[in-house]
Amino acid sequence: MERARAANRQGLPLGGAYLRYANAQMSGTLLPAAERLYAAETARLHGDDDSARAWPYVSLALGVLALGVLVWAQRRTYARTHRVFNHGLLAATAATLSVLLWLLAAHTVTRTELNSARAHGQDSSRSSTRPGSAPSPPAPTRT
Repeated sequence: MERARAANRQGLPLGGAYLRYANAQMSGTLLPAAERLYAAETARLHGDDDSARAWPYVSLALGVLALGVLVWAQRRTYARTHRVFNHGLLAATAATLSVLLWLLAAHTVTRTELNSARAHGQDSSRSSTRPGSAPSPPAPTRT
């Protein structure tokens, strides 16, 4: 490209031919390939984003089921032995409850960050910069 520009500035006809060839390559090959790549990567990004936003229903259901089974086992143990607390069952219940709370908290924080990423990154990149298109003008400011 630089050789073509230098030859064109010097008035050599070969510079213009090189520039036309480069323009044809850019508009006929490179830009369509860049647009296809952009579309594929954007679709993959949105697919990954949607799958990351989905609530982990199976994990939550299994955790609640495990918690229910542990509570049932504790009540059954209490009914049979009249022991108020079984240390092993109590530890398992506490561990299960902490894992469920951790799962809920982590997923809530993740969704919050994904919303921020979508608002500040994905949506703005989708609307403003696409290969082959001019950037959008800045938003007017209010005074």
